[in-house]
Amino acid sequence: MPTFKKIISTTAEPIVATLPKGAFVDVFIQNLSANIIYVVSDGSYDITQGEKIAAGGTFSDDKCSEPVYVIASAASTDIRGNYYVYKDSTREVVL
Repeated sequence: MPTFKKIISTTAEPIVATLPKGAFVDVFIQNLSANIIYVVSDGSYDITQGEKIAAGGTFSDDKCSEPVYVIASAASTDIRGNYYVYKDSTREVVL
């Protein structure tokens, strides 16, 4: 399971930028900062869009069929997490 540790800011940062056709992502994100973060499916989105993760909160989705990006409400926002990219509903791991 690929893991990540990132310091993000108010610009969208990819967790999983692209998916093969028919694939989906099982993703877990933990917000370790005092800032709010947002999970969005496109790098051109801003903080007014997406799923909100409060300070100290988590986000989990085991059947996400879109790319996963994160945006913070302020600079120097610490996040951690992990993900799998599955080929299809058989849950054969791609990455």
